[in-house]
Amino acid sequence: MEDGFTADVVTKDVVKVMRLRLLLIITCTSMIKTADVEEQRNVVEIGKQLSRAFVQGRKKVLELRYRTFN
Repeated sequence: MEDGFTADVVTKDVVKVMRLRLLLIITCTSMIKTADVEEQRNVVEIGKQLSRAFVQGRKKVLELRYRTFN
């Protein structure tokens, strides 16, 4: 049964062209707006929360590994 697609060899040049097309679509169709003060505060606060969670989580993992192997 014919599905309408043909198998092609994907070369590095084909991948480069696909990436360039995707970049062009993203840059030409994106709407850019500046964040207001409240959004900026939220971004900073979320960043701090993520940093605390990942840093504390990593410390816990390292402590657990240390206890497990020693």
